[in-house]
Amino acid sequence: MRKTSLVVVCVFTLGLLAALPAAADTQNNALTFQTSGQSMWSTGNAFNFSASPTLFDLNLNGSTTAGIGSTSGCPFCLGASITASTSGDFGVGANLNVNGGNVSATVPVNVTLGFPSLVPNATPFNITSSGMFGVGTLSTASPSIQASASLFANNVSGSIGISGFGNIVSLGPFSGNVNLFSINSATTPLNTTINLAAGVDLNVGVPFVATSGAAGPQGFPPPLSISSSGGPSNFLGLNANLTNMVAAALGLPPLSASTDLGPCLFGVCAGSASYNLLTISAGLNLGATQAFNLSATPLVAYNVTEFGANAQNFTTGMMAVGTPFSLSLPDGVTMADITPTYFLSADLMNQTDLALSASAALSAIGGCATACS
Repeated sequence: MRKTSLVVVCVFTLGLLAALPAAADTQNNALTFQTSGQSMWSTGNAFNFSASPTLFDLNLNGSTTAGIGSTSGCPFCLGASITASTSGDFGVGANLNVNGGNVSATVPVNVTLGFPSLVPNATPFNITSSGMFGVGTLSTASPSIQASASLFANNVSGSIGISGFGNIVSLGPFSGNVNLFSINSATTPLNTTINLAAGVDLNVGVPFVATSGAAGPQGFPPPLSISSSGGPSNFLGLNANLTNMVAAALGLPPLSASTDLGPCLFGVCAGSASYNLLTISAGLNLGATQAFNLSATPLVAYNVTEFGANAQNFTTGMMAVGTPFSLSLPDGVTMADITPTYFLSADLMNQTDLALSASAALSAIGGCATACS
């Protein structure tokens, strides 16, 4: 559970005059409390990690020379040398971004304050409050990961030369990038299939669950309750050919199979054949569901500034809108300015559950053969 408090300060003041008789007045304040990019797991901003490391960078600057033949003791023999040189660099860079999941919410509130504009000294009076919620919204973004890697080359060149003949082979210079892989769990959940046994596959994925919801308009109390839910998003799946598993356990040949009829020679293939006496397939999927509930309660605190003899300045504690605030002006006070400051107390509940689903399918008696060239 996470609790956040958002603050909006209303710049209007309630000017109260210490005099008789008392007269009633009201003030309306339309407020909108908003938050975005908040963590769905704790207070503060959502966890986000970004990095773009260079995994390795190989410098190619260098040359080497080797002799061919010899003139030692042989004035009519020719000697030469071969030189190879390279320059530039190439390597592999990566990009990684991990987001821990975030929450966004909007809660519009209209608050009405009631107060007397003229009040007697030393006589208690009330400032009353009431209000109405507008349509509040709640949305979440699932935790996600994006990763990519690429091969880069910067001004790579090379040459091979023989003394007296100059360069006989030259390459480059060239630069460029080649993408090695790119993944994004937010758009394409990562899936891997692991073969546990003949006819038994385990599918492993990264769940991605995003939710949204809305509630209101509504008077208060009670608090505005906004719920959102999503899923299930599968992250474990098991698929099995039950009949072949039973046949293998009993020492029988597979009840369904396919096979190549022979090797391919000079582009001519014998083809393939398959048969099915009985196939019963079963699947189990384990997924995640998420549900969120935002319970929002508007609060108000009053800053009191008095004028005249025996004047005092003070700020009240926070109280729920709808709770009367009682005070009195001391003798000698001729006026008081009261400034309300509005808060929103919001409790966010996050519930993650597991969802299990099963499936089964049956087929019997079939077969086919194909040939190709």
